[in-house]
Amino acid sequence: MHLLHANAPDNSKIAFVIANPNWNERAVSLSELCENVSSLKGTQNVFMSQQSFWGWRRISQLNNLGACYVDIDYHTNKKWSRISPEVMTSIMVEYIDQESLPRPSYIVSTGRGLLIVWLLCKTSR
Repeated sequence: MHLLHANAPDNSKIAFVIANPNWNERAVSLSELCENVSSLKGTQNVFMSQQSFWGWRRISQLNNLGACYVDIDYHTNKKWSRISPEVMTSIMVEYIDQESLPRPSYIVSTGRGLLIVWLLCKTSR
């Protein structure tokens, strides 16, 4: 979470969206983010936005593109559904390397597949 939103300004108008298992979304500020995420520890099927927004989670209100990601829900594919997240991670990293793509910043098992994340950072000129 700290890596993902490291470049976001600590501004009460900037929102990060968290959704619980019933998909009840709430927008919280950066200063509230840690506390809100911590309160969901141990909860399954929690979503946190990969980007920050000016208010609600709408493309028209996008504040900062902090990461590019691929969400691979392979659990419904008969060929791949029984493969462990660890093995699928190895397969994905091997594919990324074969295609000469940048290595991802991190990969997370989502319970339904993998979230492959490339963090974007501001560069100074």
